Amino acid sequence: MKTQRILPVLTFALALAGAAGDKTAPPDIVTLPEIDFPTQLQHRGVTMGEVHVLVKIGPDARLIDALVTAYTHKAFADATLAALPQSTFRPRQVDGQPVTTLTELVVRFETRGMLVDERFGRDSANLQPGQFAYQPCNPGQLDRPLQPIKAQSPVYPLELKQQGVSGSVVLEYYVDESGRVRMPVVSSAANDILADLSLQAVEQWQFHPPSSQSQPVLVRVRQRFDFAPPKPG
Repeated sequence: MKTQRILPVLTFALALAGAAGDKTAPPDIVTLPEIDFPTQLQHRGVTMGEVHVLVKIGPDARLIDALVTAYTHKAFADATLAALPQSTFRPRQVDGQPVTTLTELVVRFETRGMLVDERFGRDSANLQPGQFAYQPCNPGQLDRPLQPIKAQSPVYPLELKQQGVSGSVVLEYYVDESGRVRMPVVSSAANDILADLSLQAVEQWQFHPPSSQSQPVLVRVRQRFDFAPPKPG
């Protein structure tokens, strides 16, 4: 039987502590079932591979969305996505209450088993160009700039303007091959309310399908919103 090891979230040091019996190591957000090494790849002489997948989990411990952001072979990505409905999810807690949680899984396949590395948020920005058969491109690699179909700016409530609440919010998100915004997260924000308003707006955005060298692509985007009350006349 193939074996599976789950590395706890955050750091390898915590993983080692958990293996040594330290009960303070954080629990796994996603526990995958055993995934068989794809037979078709074995027949082709492939002995290892890797998949990166972002997983969004609701407070009710249900899977909201999953997005593959990189893979060495598509069969590994297909096998990982197929396993998610049989997985166990545990959302993070804030002040004792479960919250919507985004985590990245890096699943490394070998013919003798698999290793799952779980990370808070996402770390796909560290992918090297050409490292995978499939990975996101940056906006500068597109055939043309992203063309919005629906992209309403975040609402800046009058009461916040009157209170002088201002600042910038930086979001990161993906636009998939269909032009849909996926997995938006707040990279930095001066104000939590402004961050929430920015997220709510971007989640509704839609673009024309992006392409690079005439091929549909997944693109990673960094977006900044600036909120400032009007200057007194």
